[in-house]
Amino acid sequence: MPKADLFEVQLDRARPLLPMAVVVQRQVASRAAGVAFTAPGEQGRRTLVEAVAGRGEELVAGRVDPTRYELPLADEVESLGGEVPPPLDRGGLLSLEALCRRIDAALLGPDETGGVDIEWAQDAHHVLHVLQARPVTRA
Repeated sequence: MPKADLFEVQLDRARPLLPMAVVVQRQVASRAAGVAFTAPGEQGRRTLVEAVAGRGEELVAGRVDPTRYELPLADEVESLGGEVPPPLDRGGLLSLEALCRRIDAALLGPDETGGVDIEWAQDAHHVLHVLQARPVTRA
């Protein structure tokens, strides 16, 4: 028993044991990965996507320049700089946009003006995986 818990037992102030949650995720062999940020826009919700080929570790560490997209898409897919060829095609971007909208709706209420930060990966079969998602907080 940890000393702090033993001390509280000796003082007759024992706390109930709290269960611990553990998340186990399958490793994704990603062909593309990145982050997406949802935010309010002038014409509804918008999503900024940063994507790289392969794993997103280099992107999250700030060691590579990602390909950037702003969604919703216009008729033409136009990246805002980055890798050539871009890591996501139009179909991948449309799927990611739909996924981001579902996560945004689930994590934020209808009257919230904030956004959501989503880390994602796309596997070799072009299936999208959410690695983590959380509301964007302000300091």
